[in-house]
Amino acid sequence: MRKWWLVVAGFALVAGVVSGVVSGPAAASATADDGARVVAEEQVSAQEIDLTIATPSLPVQPKVRLLVPKGWPAGGRTYPVLYLLHGCCDAAGYQAWTRYTNVADQVRDAGFIVAMPEAGQAALYSDYADGSAKWETFHVTELPQILERGYAAGTARAVAGISTGGLGALNYAWRHPGMYRYAASYSGIVCPRLPSMPELVDAIQLRTGEAVNSVWGALGDGLWKAHDPCAHVRDLRGVGLYLSCGTGIPVADPNNLGGAALEAWASPVNRIFAADLSLAGIPYTSHFYNSGEHTWPYWQEELSRSLPAITTALNR
Repeated sequence: MRKWWLVVAGFALVAGVVSGVVSGPAAASATADDGARVVAEEQVSAQEIDLTIATPSLPVQPKVRLLVPKGWPAGGRTYPVLYLLHGCCDAAGYQAWTRYTNVADQVRDAGFIVAMPEAGQAALYSDYADGSAKWETFHVTELPQILERGYAAGTARAVAGISTGGLGALNYAWRHPGMYRYAASYSGIVCPRLPSMPELVDAIQLRTGEAVNSVWGALGDGLWKAHDPCAHVRDLRGVGLYLSCGTGIPVADPNNLGGAALEAWASPVNRIFAADLSLAGIPYTSHFYNSGEHTWPYWQEELSRSLPAITTALNR
């Protein structure tokens, strides 16, 4: 039986963490095999485009923010894509990275597209066991087809994310062999079957209005192992990997006690995952710093640290 006091504590922590539409010519041709399609575009700035997508995989029409490089699109050229994932419980959703970081400045001259898709409030990057949502299908199948058919995206891909988005990045990388050249996890909520982690997953679902067990079923069901990078480290061979996490000692925001506690929660499992990679002989780069909360200033810095390796992987 799970420790429900941990669920309640986790609920409290998660609750305090990260605090004109037009149809365009690209939208007309941007349709996935299953009929998912762009139904609206919004030019947010010269570099930013927001897409609204109708998909049979989800009960909502999710949005995706694109950061496009200078000169995009250049006749007949295709561009690599970095899929940048948000975490749970933040109403900013697909806008989070551009709202809280300087990612647009960091990638302005990088020569690739950055796609920041909506992932739902729980943001567990899965097709739900109860059938209510298929976020993995949307991210891994429909969205790449849409971007490749309507937005000059190529097939060189990397994926990175914060918190539960870090879990999503690692799971997508091993669950879809050959699809991503690089995966980066910043303060990732990794290894969800390790002690205390199932309680955190429960807390996330409760915090966001999802029914407990709606995502992976009951603890011990096969879907838990099927979404646990610690159980599949050898399947990550051949993917460039970057892991980062703090310890929970608050520095950037001393008043963010929830963020400090969440980083302290994530810290040991990230180090266990890194040790498992080492034992399996899987190369990776890590930056485990001795302080730091579960909050955006650190994730902006970690994106900057990992961006050279991501860029090299996308352009090789």
